[in-house]
Amino acid sequence: MRTSLVSPRTVGVRSIAVLGAVMLLALSAGPAEAHATLVSSDPAAGQRLATAPALVVLRFTEPLNGRLSRVIVTDPSGQQFQGGAAGSEELQVRLLTNAPGSYRVVWATVSVVDGHTLHGGFAFGVGVPVGGAGPPGAHAEDGAGTGPRLADVLIAAGRAAEDAALLVAVGMLLLVGLARLDRRLPAMRPRVHVALAVALTAGLAVSLAEAVAASAVPGASVWGMAAYLTSGLAGWARLSRVALEAVALSLSLPLSARGRLRAWPVVALVVSLAVVALAASGHAAGATPAWWGVTADAVHLLAAGLWAGGIVVLATVRLQQGPLGWTGPQGRALLARFSPVALGAFVVSAGFGVVQALQQVGTVGALLGSSYGQVLGIKVLAVAGMVALSIRAWRRRPVLRTVAALGLTAVALAALLAAYPLPPARLARVEAQARQPSPDLALPRPGDLTMGGHVGPVLVGLTVRPGTPGRNDLLLYLLPAEGELAASTIRVAVAVDGHGVPVEQCGPACRRSTAALAPGALGGWSPAARGGGPAASRAVAGRPGAGRGRSAGTRARHVPASRPAIRSVVARRSG
Repeated sequence: MRTSLVSPRTVGVRSIAVLGAVMLLALSAGPAEAHATLVSSDPAAGQRLATAPALVVLRFTEPLNGRLSRVIVTDPSGQQFQGGAAGSEELQVRLLTNAPGSYRVVWATVSVVDGHTLHGGFAFGVGVPVGGAGPPGAHAEDGAGTGPRLADVLIAAGRAAEDAALLVAVGMLLLVGLARLDRRLPAMRPRVHVALAVALTAGLAVSLAEAVAASAVPGASVWGMAAYLTSGLAGWARLSRVALEAVALSLSLPLSARGRLRAWPVVALVVSLAVVALAASGHAAGATPAWWGVTADAVHLLAAGLWAGGIVVLATVRLQQGPLGWTGPQGRALLARFSPVALGAFVVSAGFGVVQALQQVGTVGALLGSSYGQVLGIKVLAVAGMVALSIRAWRRRPVLRTVAALGLTAVALAALLAAYPLPPARLARVEAQARQPSPDLALPRPGDLTMGGHVGPVLVGLTVRPGTPGRNDLLLYLLPAEGELAASTIRVAVAVDGHGVPVEQCGPACRRSTAALAPGALGGWSPAARGGGPAASRAVAGRPGAGRGRSAGTRARHVPASRPAIRSVVARRSG
């Protein structure tokens, strides 16, 4: 008996309507909660300040691609200040203005974890209120959010073609292997090279489109695309995936049929590695731990290729044995040989699919209440339909083309899920982290220039941020014997080179001011109490980690008053 392949166009037509409806569902969900990955910012969204900060800081939950992530602050006059990464999860931009009015912060990040690009923005005011004060990242711009944008859906269409082609190639290789093990089965010569050519073309297009979108954050360039594709596990996985698809295609094109037969095991191995790379370039890399997420997704995809990919291939095979077709002895023999493998692969695929759902969705509420969960639910229904029709096929009533159409629909839905920047479980972790109280603004952070002293029982710390010549934030931390809350009643004045500068309260124990400092201006400072008789004490000033003995001596005077007003003198002005 001979077999041949027919056009799969009729198989795919049945899934287009369902897929189109789901894509409309995903797009209609719209941008949701643009503060999804922005945990906190200094200043906060909607905050009103007395003076403009010298440094705007944004903190995120995931490691950022420092070569591609950017933040821009626009002052009331329209002047823009651009900054970038300062650490793995932080963006900073330095301001050289103190103009009163509304300031606009716009940020764009590229995640090292899974390569997704996110955009967002918020506003704060200097001397004026801004509407809609809320959590960091509010007042979104450019459609930042948890749902996919139109560009993401278009990329998902290419990813669906690549995924389907790879899974079909896995199914083809399975049937070739079964035919080699049982000579009674019809000779299977599926066009594996066609499926691999489609996978390579679609994979190359998807990787380039994602690289272009990510490099457009600082300005589209070949350098930016290279930075995207060589950063993190997801970036290298995209490169290796395309390379493995190219190798598999070249191995599947020997000149003779015997050469194709001999190359089958190597082609199967290379295709399996390409599927693993496919898993490593998506949301699975963002699971905790990452190796488990990638392993679960890779096993799920390989098992789906054996099961659903094999069914798609069988649906395109026409048995040349008269009117009996699949109900004849040879057709039944092929189905009997394939069914145990398909059953085992389905159990494995479904099991790891549940593991992935728990990793990405987390709760039943997220499954029902998010567009991501709704798309996943439709995918589950498509798989359930495949199971019901597969049981019917075991009862000698095969409807393989309908099963294959449902399989292609499930693959397309999986590609659409990969277009979501944040699955619900990761979004929930981000929101929980954002609700945690932020550390006191005046407490020193790595890289800050910090000095300390005391005025009687009140400990006084001065943090100069960023601690370089030019405009700096001056942050005072007060800690009286009664605790931080008692510091809210202490009056503070700050003078630079004998000239007072405005001071505002940024917390019970925090006071904030700004000043332009010249090189060498931070050689010493003096915390002191106004009025009363002196009581001598000593304090030490110096950059953390600068080495022993490299500190400037300071003087502090204390007066036993009911609640002293602290006067902090800092170096001299610039220029």
